[in-house]
Amino acid sequence: MTLQPKMASLETLGEEVSADEEKISPHFDELLRDVTEKLSAEEITSVVASIKNTFEGNFEVQKEHDLYSCLQLFTRQGFLSDQNLTLLERLVARKSSKKEDIKQRIENFKLSRQVEVTPRQELKGRETDLQAIMAKFAGELAIVNLYGSGGLGKTTLAREICLKWPGKSMAVDLRGVTEMKDVYFRVMRALDPKQTIIRYDENPVVEQLRKLINESHEVLLLLDNADQLSGDDGSDHAKNLNTMLMGFLERLVDHMTIEKKSRLKVLLTSRTRFQGKSRDKPAVQYHELKALEKGSSKAILQSAIGFSAEIPEMEKVVELSKGKPVVLQVIAPILRQRIETAEKLLGTIEQEMAMLESQEKATPSTAHDIQKSEEGDSLSEEIDKEQLLCFKKMFFLLPSDSFRNSAVALSLFCRPFSEEAAASILAADPSEAVILLEGLRSRNVLSVDPGAKEVLYEFHPLMRSFLESVGNGPVFKQVYSKAKDRFSKLYMTKMKVNAAMLDKDYVSAFYHFDLDKLNFQLAFDIPFKSDYLLVEDKFQEQIMVCYLVEAMIDDSRQRRKIYKSWAEGAEEDGKEGRNNLANFTIESCYCFILLNLRFLLRRRTAMPRINCPCETAGLKAEAL
Repeated sequence: MTLQPKMASLETLGEEVSADEEKISPHFDELLRDVTEKLSAEEITSVVASIKNTFEGNFEVQKEHDLYSCLQLFTRQGFLSDQNLTLLERLVARKSSKKEDIKQRIENFKLSRQVEVTPRQELKGRETDLQAIMAKFAGELAIVNLYGSGGLGKTTLAREICLKWPGKSMAVDLRGVTEMKDVYFRVMRALDPKQTIIRYDENPVVEQLRKLINESHEVLLLLDNADQLSGDDGSDHAKNLNTMLMGFLERLVDHMTIEKKSRLKVLLTSRTRFQGKSRDKPAVQYHELKALEKGSSKAILQSAIGFSAEIPEMEKVVELSKGKPVVLQVIAPILRQRIETAEKLLGTIEQEMAMLESQEKATPSTAHDIQKSEEGDSLSEEIDKEQLLCFKKMFFLLPSDSFRNSAVALSLFCRPFSEEAAASILAADPSEAVILLEGLRSRNVLSVDPGAKEVLYEFHPLMRSFLESVGNGPVFKQVYSKAKDRFSKLYMTKMKVNAAMLDKDYVSAFYHFDLDKLNFQLAFDIPFKSDYLLVEDKFQEQIMVCYLVEAMIDDSRQRRKIYKSWAEGAEEDGKEGRNNLANFTIESCYCFILLNLRFLLRRRTAMPRINCPCETAGLKAEAL
């Protein structure tokens, strides 16, 4: 993706505050004043300095002792609200010597807010879909597949169904799962969070579900982000995995059937339609999630903007979104915070579209190839060019370079991440990292799960794909490269911590590894995708085993004994015609050699690219 420098002309944050902007409630304003009064003059100066170092615009002109005005600006721009007190809790309180007093004041505010019962906002535009899926669950088949392209709101709708389910419901995120053992493990973690059972196969899942069903009339099991198990990519492994999953789910449903009615319902979400035929009969009901209707899109955007009067050009902005909630979420903060008018936003996008079209006419095939390679197949397939320009506009209108750099760096995370993990990648103090995180959150670049016990941030998959493409471009390449180094170091450290836990608490160690498996895989992949050493993806599992061994065993002589014994076992298996151990061991040993080679290579200033043809490497035990 080629980012146009001219789009970086930033109308700085907060410079256009309209007179009709919603005012801060007296109750919330009192909280801001009380918290400010808990800080000393020196502490206030420190907090204000952190804010001014991060933001441009009106924040830069604030006086060094005027924290209250900064908090007011935060509130007007959506960084702070009575529903989101993160900056007060994780920035202001941390820099105060009266942390406990501030925390208590915030808790009192939360309790008083609970007394003022605020009606929960219903999910707009998906009422028909919700009713249709509920009706399907009342039918004969107990498994429903909710599918549709990225950015339509499948997970949001699935969570809404869980909230409205009359019995008990539980959600299991299957992102990154490629083996059935991982499915069992994650379902069991949801069923048995206290880890009273340490078996992870089909039988304990059945036993725990029976207990749950005895407590509730019907149970809904949401298996979210199950794309790798849909059987859609055509590979033998994907088809086998899909067959095993469908067999497992059908047996679960059969076990929970009483008087010909299953008391277990399963909701699968995926981008493509599940291959759900089993026992020569349909096993799954389907519901395709489609784009929002224009009226629903308009209502959602109007609500997100929060203006009483309709903005000019609303119809054109709605048309731009093509009914995708994720695009509406990108546009809404720009209009709500009055960073740009709708007319200017549309005008810029129209100009960019005209430029793209003229470039494609000049060199159609080349332009198409470049765009496809730079934007990535997954991104270009999910959103069109106009919507992609909305993402670009959002990115360049972030409050400062710090926010743009942070968005690119943090897009490395494949799973929800903590403020502390973000601080490591950004090489920032946690209290300052939270400013960046909440700033990105206010622009809908990041989101948090409001129902989670701890604050974890995450990117929508399309947002992450877009930011990855930006990071791989020439403008942010250096920022992205440094972030990759820090990311790799962070997860190598986490691996050592997990290895140290294995003897004391194997289940917790495995859980933490499994939960962050995608991040571990990326961290392992980063050093091996450098210019001086290239290892094929199919050897990642062996590389992970080698790293785990290195993390667990400090003595290099002991490590050599282990790898030598593996190699000797591989030779014996090879002689007797047994291939499994031989293949795994030879590849693992070779990866072990590569690991040591990598550390040697990093001390050299320049090395040629080295490929890893493990399949042709005739390694013997004597090699070790």
